[in-house]
Parts: sequence; C-alpha cells; structure tokens
Amino acid sequence: MEGLFAVGLESEGVLFNDTYVGNGVGIGYSFTSGRLGGESAANSALKAN
Repeated sequence: MEGLFAVGLESEGVLFNDTYVGNGVGIGYSFTSGRLGGESAANSALKAN
C-alpha cells in the first residue's frame, strides 16, 4: 500500500512470531527502523509535491 510505513518490532511480523521478546531486545531495531522509515516517508512526501 503506497504511503504506508511501519517500524519497530511490529513491522517484522514473523521474525518474532508476533510475540513480544521483552527486556529491550527490540529497542535498537525500533530506533533504526524508525529513522529509516522516517527518512523514507519524508522523501516520499517531498517527491509527491
């Protein structure tokens, strides 16, 4: 779906079998995917204008 962006553990889907792994294991991925997703969303918005 164009324009839809997902980040964090929820965006991985089957990697963790839709189960929260706890203890901050996913915090690094959340930061990284958040930044990458934000950059991609911003670039997409700029191209649309």
